[in-house]
Amino acid sequence: MLLAGATLAAGTSACGSAAKHGGKGNAPKVTSAPGGSGGSRAPGGAGSVSAVSAPWQLAAPVTRPVVVGQGSSLLVMGGLDSGGGSTNGIFSLSPSTGALVQVGSLAAPTHDAGGAFLHGSALVFGGGSSSVYDTVQSWRRGLRSASVIGHLPQPRADCSVATSGTTAYVGGGYSGTAMDPALLSTSTGSSFRTIAQLPVPVRYGAMAVVGSRLVMVGGETASGSATSVVQVVNLRTGRAAVAARLPVALDHAESAVVGGRVLVVGGRVANVPQSTIWQIDPTNGTARRVGNLAVAVSDSGVAVVGNTLWVIGGQQGSTAVATVQEVRLG
Repeated sequence: MLLAGATLAAGTSACGSAAKHGGKGNAPKVTSAPGGSGGSRAPGGAGSVSAVSAPWQLAAPVTRPVVVGQGSSLLVMGGLDSGGGSTNGIFSLSPSTGALVQVGSLAAPTHDAGGAFLHGSALVFGGGSSSVYDTVQSWRRGLRSASVIGHLPQPRADCSVATSGTTAYVGGGYSGTAMDPALLSTSTGSSFRTIAQLPVPVRYGAMAVVGSRLVMVGGETASGSATSVVQVVNLRTGRAAVAARLPVALDHAESAVVGGRVLVVGGRVANVPQSTIWQIDPTNGTARRVGNLAVAVSDSGVAVVGNTLWVIGGQQGSTAVATVQEVRLG
């Protein structure tokens, strides 16, 4: 159950997005939805995925949160509430029941950050509220509040984080004045190594890691326009290249690896929220459509539990939504 009346304090803050910053935000409470609904799979069963709305939804909308898996649960951290205010709540969400409990608070209200779960701790990289952060916030179950355990080389919001084993990769993003092309790796959250430079610096890209390949799909370029480029980085050599292009220019999408497959969900095309689910070949960057979300959204938080990708909240246009969607392999 939700802690009644939980609110999320205002704070400093973020990046060059259209979202408002500051102010208080309500916790993303859970209510029942009238049965799982919607969703579809791409024509031709092999390799397709299915997506449905969960039989419950958040009672309060949230967009641009950090979501990471913790065992059989999800941690939902920060984000923007329906009023556009950055929030600081850390919530444990049960995908099987929709039960949501506040378990802690971030050190500072944050949205447009990246997240990872390493060595038993949830890490939140960068983001911001009214200014862009360089902080790495860490929270471990049993603690009331997160603490700052490190700093990025420079402030970074609108970034993507992907993990492989005990290493987290931070890519894309905006410093408050310029795009950041550096791809960073860390196993601690307190020290970082630059392993590559993106040929096309982006923010709001969709990033994932499979084996020795990292892919960055789409994103917004320095011109303010979305791009169709799919960038592939060889993590062994540090070589980064534009390997392919999507059929459309896409930004504000999310990516995760499900069953060894790189999926990209939602996002925006010409500022219109999308339902398309793409599968990306990490060896050459080629993309194919494998399904559709039940609800078209951008700027969701995503994480994988088992073989299910959970899509939490997000936006339709400038409006935060309370939808929860589950994506499964066909």
